[in-house]
Amino acid sequence: VASAEAAKELDAAAKKAGVKAACHLKVDTGMGRIGMRRPAAVKAAQKISGLEHVALEGIYTHLSSADSDGAYTKLQLKHFNETLDNCAALGIKAGLYHAANSVACVSYPDSLFNLVRPGLACYGLLDGFQPALALKSRIVFLKDVRAGSSIGYGRTFRAPRQLRLATLPIGYADGYSRRLSNAAEVLVRGRRCRVAGIVSMDMIVVDVTEVPQAAIGDEAVLLGPQGRDNITAQDLAQWSGTISYEVVTAISTRVPRVWTT
Repeated sequence: VASAEAAKELDAAAKKAGVKAACHLKVDTGMGRIGMRRPAAVKAAQKISGLEHVALEGIYTHLSSADSDGAYTKLQLKHFNETLDNCAALGIKAGLYHAANSVACVSYPDSLFNLVRPGLACYGLLDGFQPALALKSRIVFLKDVRAGSSIGYGRTFRAPRQLRLATLPIGYADGYSRRLSNAAEVLVRGRRCRVAGIVSMDMIVVDVTEVPQAAIGDEAVLLGPQGRDNITAQDLAQWSGTISYEVVTAISTRVPRVWTT
């Protein structure tokens, strides 16, 4: 919950359901999205503690710049600790306190409290971590095209010479961004192959001219290692003008997950 009003709504819903609901109170120490600043957060915690059908299980905040602004991060933690101290002075206790995202877990020991919320680290996207996923497809169609042939919506790609092109059954509905059109590369038999044309909802086309052995059924790696090469989340982020975390969290639920160890 991010306000006393939200807590009252939760209290009413819990009463109607015949349960006691646990909640975590969000304190805004400088992220600026949701939550209350001091001293409103302390007053809200006090009100929540008095509700019959709600238990204040946790108090938390979020660090906006742990990867870029150490001084501001320390200021946020100072404000959070002051809020917790003021709550404790009023006898308000919660079992869980948390502030740390992935970067803070590694770089700011004072942010750990007794619960952490890693995101990037779970995907292995921090320096020193091993990437935790790969995104793969397979070639389902091959064709040779003449110079001047256009590919995809809007005819944004035109073959500069005779090319061999492969179609992969993956697209923006799977989380492979349309911004990767004519920009990204895919690994086929260990060689980088450029995306040719606009990324469609369900398909992309890649230029496999330099991979003459490419065949229908061949694995194509859009993110991850193959042979001696590796397409990283940061590569995809640079090609699409975003961040690596968006790349991995955008992979849609319709993409099958295969767990390996």
